[in-house]
Amino acid sequence: MGKESLLILMGIAISGYLYLYLRVKYRYEISKLSGYHLFYRSLLVGVIFFMFGILLFVAVYSIPVFNQNSYIIDFFGIVFPDIKQQTFNVYIVIINSLILSFLVAVFRNYFNRLIYNYLENYRFSKLKSHGTGISTGDSNSGNSSFLSMKKTNEMYRMLLYRQNVNTIFLSHILDSLFKSEIIMITLDSRKCYIGIAIDVPVSDKFENIPEVAILPLSSGYRDEKDLCFEIITEYVDVMRVLAMSEDDVTSMSEGEVKELLDRVKKYKITIPFTKIESLSTFDPSQYSSFKDRECSRREHIHKTRNGNLDKKETVINEPKPQSPSLPA
Repeated sequence: MGKESLLILMGIAISGYLYLYLRVKYRYEISKLSGYHLFYRSLLVGVIFFMFGILLFVAVYSIPVFNQNSYIIDFFGIVFPDIKQQTFNVYIVIINSLILSFLVAVFRNYFNRLIYNYLENYRFSKLKSHGTGISTGDSNSGNSSFLSMKKTNEMYRMLLYRQNVNTIFLSHILDSLFKSEIIMITLDSRKCYIGIAIDVPVSDKFENIPEVAILPLSSGYRDEKDLCFEIITEYVDVMRVLAMSEDDVTSMSEGEVKELLDRVKKYKITIPFTKIESLSTFDPSQYSSFKDRECSRREHIHKTRNGNLDKKETVINEPKPQSPSLPA
């Protein structure tokens, strides 16, 4: 009885782990678990499939052709001459639980991906109907009205990866990818890029992302002394494409759209994560006013350091003292 109990325990654990590993939703989660936590989690899930395996066993063996005197146990008896009916039943229940865990995992993966594909295509069609212009993502064709299953499967996997990320840095870059936000990346060489993240490679295993691919709008550097950002290069072709309306895209042929996308994607820049010093969301509408205030403040600081500050000049952006408001 001891061997059969151990066999049942291992069958439950294996069926539970098989389901957790095959389910894309849980694959990244279990990769972060330690040994005994993963074992307990597998047991918890495996018990469910083991119970359904017992029900399937009872249902099948209620059919006369599959009862205990059938040819199935006789076949097993050829391979295992000393097999007992009780041990044979345990084997069948374990096999049932393994098959069920595999089928349920595959079905739920397909169903979830199908739903996600539908929702993303619905969102994509809404964006196109509002005239958001051309997309730099990969669809079935340049001006296609729907996203391919392959593309949405990749997006779904990245979404699940994002849900299990526990660092703000990785969360920021993945959020910008999903929301198509403009970001500013500062490298350890003080080189800066402003652009849109278009690709973040995510593996089946939960591990650090090695690199990120962006489509740059502009680039520059940070000053060596005060680290203020200065724009040097503007990628006009990329800006022009992203600014295109839906009417502009529909008026073009499929070949023209493909040629335009190919030309824009030549500007793609891949940056290793180890070279990134900082990452921030960039708002073009606020940049001009922010830069004007920064330049004024920067000039004032330089005058102060060089001793050229006029006594009549006031400190820029210095908060004015206010009298405390007393309660009535």
